[in-house]
Amino acid sequence: MTPRTGISRARGLRTAALLATAAAFASPASAHAAPLTYTAPSGASVTFSTGTVVAGEPSTQRVTFTGTGFVGTNPGVGKGLPVFVLKWNDNDVFRDWGPLAGGVPDENDANRFQIEEELVAAFPAEADGDVSGWVDLPLNIPKAGPGEAPNAGQHWFRVLSGAFSTEGVNTSGTLNTTVPITGKAWVTASDALTLGFTNAEGTFYPGTTFPATPGTVTAKGLGWGPSASVAVALDGTPVTAKNLGSSPLTDLSTSASGDFTAALTLPPGSPGGKTLQFTAGGVSRSTALNRVAQSATLLTPSVRPGNTIAVRADGFVGIAGAGQRVGLVLQPGDKLIGCGQTDATGGALITGTVPADESAGTKSVFVAGGTACVPPLVTDPMPRLVALSNALVVNATAPFVASPFTRASVGGTLPITGEGFASGESVMVRLDGVAVGTPLTAAAADGRVIANVAVASGTALGDHVLTLVSASAVSPTPTVALAFEAVVAAKVTLASSEPVPAGTVVSFTVAGFLRGDGTAGQKVGVKVDAGAIVECVQADASGAGTGTITIPVGTTAGEHTLRFLAGSSCVSGAQNDLPSRSLAAPIQVLTAPVNPTPTPTPTPEPTIVPSPTTDPNPTPKPTPTPIPTPKPVAPTPTKLRATAKGTSVRLALAAGAGVKVKVSASTASKIKLTARSKAKRVTVVKAKTVTASQGESPTVVLKLTADGRRLLKARRTLKIVVTIAVPGGTPTTTAFTLRA
Repeated sequence: MTPRTGISRARGLRTAALLATAAAFASPASAHAAPLTYTAPSGASVTFSTGTVVAGEPSTQRVTFTGTGFVGTNPGVGKGLPVFVLKWNDNDVFRDWGPLAGGVPDENDANRFQIEEELVAAFPAEADGDVSGWVDLPLNIPKAGPGEAPNAGQHWFRVLSGAFSTEGVNTSGTLNTTVPITGKAWVTASDALTLGFTNAEGTFYPGTTFPATPGTVTAKGLGWGPSASVAVALDGTPVTAKNLGSSPLTDLSTSASGDFTAALTLPPGSPGGKTLQFTAGGVSRSTALNRVAQSATLLTPSVRPGNTIAVRADGFVGIAGAGQRVGLVLQPGDKLIGCGQTDATGGALITGTVPADESAGTKSVFVAGGTACVPPLVTDPMPRLVALSNALVVNATAPFVASPFTRASVGGTLPITGEGFASGESVMVRLDGVAVGTPLTAAAADGRVIANVAVASGTALGDHVLTLVSASAVSPTPTVALAFEAVVAAKVTLASSEPVPAGTVVSFTVAGFLRGDGTAGQKVGVKVDAGAIVECVQADASGAGTGTITIPVGTTAGEHTLRFLAGSSCVSGAQNDLPSRSLAAPIQVLTAPVNPTPTPTPTPEPTIVPSPTTDPNPTPKPTPTPIPTPKPVAPTPTKLRATAKGTSVRLALAAGAGVKVKVSASTASKIKLTARSKAKRVTVVKAKTVTASQGESPTVVLKLTADGRRLLKARRTLKIVVTIAVPGGTPTTTAFTLRA
């Protein structure tokens, strides 16, 4: 594009002047972090004084730059100078800009370019391709910029050069432009003061949540006064503050560019909100932080090898204020024996399994918080390591509780057996620390308790902990723990709730059929009423599956039940796996299709033996014609010119007067609805019953099912089979192609 006003004094921007002003990078207003360099594919590059700006601090928003390689494409002809242009987040207008060698130009200055009637930050390059200048960023830059992944939340300088000219330098009109350049130099907006934690590798994690116990906090400052001493106080109490990374550690002060990175040692204090105040060079800023108290209590003081311990952890909140992953570490040996996730307050009931080969004796357990539970524990962004106040005793005769299952359905039960209680002792069962049901009574002989613990319908899905604790003073109070997973209750859905004729294929889906041992989905056997299992479906890892069952020919008309039996196999009687045992779905069968009624064989007339007085040649009697048993007239479709309009299918039928006609349709061949599903015949319309009148050909309107609509839309044509049946008649089928 061509600027509306030109440049008449390029002599003000000489290379010597650019080099002389390079020291501007060290000015407090232009160096808040490491410089930022953008390099174009052509090789031209520009370096900005900072890649980090201070959000909300307009007094520190001046950024300087120098560039090289912006050489004109018409060198030596003296026809104008190439132009270098900057935009902020692709907007045109900066607050102010100008050359490094000059002061602040006004709008009439020749260094100001006006393009498309907008003043933009444009700078003429030297003949050798050098360019430099400064820009003042917009007021009150927000911390979150408009950048998207992989630069989400950032801002940018848009670097432009190429199709620009400098009118007025000569009269020929020949343009001297650079190779076209348009690119983004990404900039981060940061607070003037940031708290966080720096790990051993030097990675900084911003945040404001720290333990109430003494600890080290990292503070970063940008845009403060240069070379100034920094004082820090926590709610008015001085805090030890050192320059992080200095060797030896020195008292905290800002750099020549007004930045600092500090290691703060927080004094002991009560939990809750606190205020850290920083003062440097007459500037004072403060930030809030939250201190949390940490604790970890062992709920199961003794355990058998191979069994479960439970620990109550509190205050395990990450630096950003969210719950942490918490691991249980058994000593000696640094064995990671359990892991859990704390809630927003940092609390959780965590379980671990003591190794089966763990030797007897007194052990120590530590609770370690971080972002993962993979040995070695990842302790970023804030390490939390707390030793339990009570020791763990590993003993082969310790009490314990067990279950054959690791899963239980919400709304169902979990069978448990506990041992090691005193004879007749009252034992309370707790789910995640809350009492469930009434106390159990331990057997008088061996102190064993057996129960089916109810998992209430409102229980959240996921990991839970059962604990058994003595509710009486008969003996010392043993506490034992058991971890399990609450899963969604099993569910069966039939493709249609409409009545079906015997012989019909019925589609269904199952969900929530998960193995109780936590290994995989269950096998689901399907049968009609109390008959044998005739179909078998393997549920996937999520407990879901699809299948079909054919209603046996000969099934009597009326109400029946499809039964879905879950277990480790599909053999009748092998339904041996919780949490899902048996579900039932009612189904209405219209009639059982039978062979056409055979023509009855007439009973022969008795043979007549003539008497001597009788005519020796009597006229034989004719054999009577048998009368067939009447049967319903089966409907026959007329010209099956079925059409689809919207979500309906129209069929024309002819049938005897008063005959009820049952019409349904499915795909002509087995297909897959999804890549993971099994091939099956899909019901594409809902079945419908109509009554024909004398001499009429009723039009039957069938509504497409969701599967039918989806298949027709995707394929545009769909081969289907229409089944027509009447009570007592033989079903007839006709295949045709349905077109969208």
